[in-house]
Amino acid sequence: MTLDQDTIFHTLSNERRRSVIRVLRGQETMTVRDLTGAVAGIEYGLDPDQLDYRQRKRVYTSLVQTHLPSMASYGLVEYDKDRGVVTAERDLDTFEPYLDDGASVARSDAGTLLSLTGVFAVLTVLLAVDTPFVGALPAVAIALAATLGVGALAARTLRDARSTTDDSGACEGNEHGGLGAIVGLSKQLLLIFRR
Repeated sequence: MTLDQDTIFHTLSNERRRSVIRVLRGQETMTVRDLTGAVAGIEYGLDPDQLDYRQRKRVYTSLVQTHLPSMASYGLVEYDKDRGVVTAERDLDTFEPYLDDGASVARSDAGTLLSLTGVFAVLTVLLAVDTPFVGALPAVAIALAATLGVGALAARTLRDARSTTDDSGACEGNEHGGLGAIVGLSKQLLLIFRR
């Protein structure tokens, strides 16, 4: 049985439920106490044995009163309240593509932008000191190269966003926003290089 979109979106709409999925993917059956420690550890950025009573209690209460019963009603986990045990009922790897929260894409894009920044900073300095090869290049060529580099990054990001969603309308606004940012950056670069 496959999960419907409503179940997936409802489950993923809460960070604590996402943490439960992350933890249970590595351990198919856990005590509620151990699960609480692992989830609270993620939230507070601490090892479970470093958590204080208040931190554990806050997470425990929401898990047993809200999140575990909700996940059990969707058939994602079996929650045995009397024994204090939680067992994954289905393959939670279904959620894998959604758990990254875009962090790896953001890191990749940030690295690309930093690389582009470094390259164009060096070219700008070489242009400013009138280095023979770079000094012969018109400033507009460097601005165009910077614009195309940023444009290629924006196009790749939009392509990746489209490939992860079936709703092409969801990317529509991003496309115009990305194009506007590229045009704005191009204008700024041209003004800088004309000085």
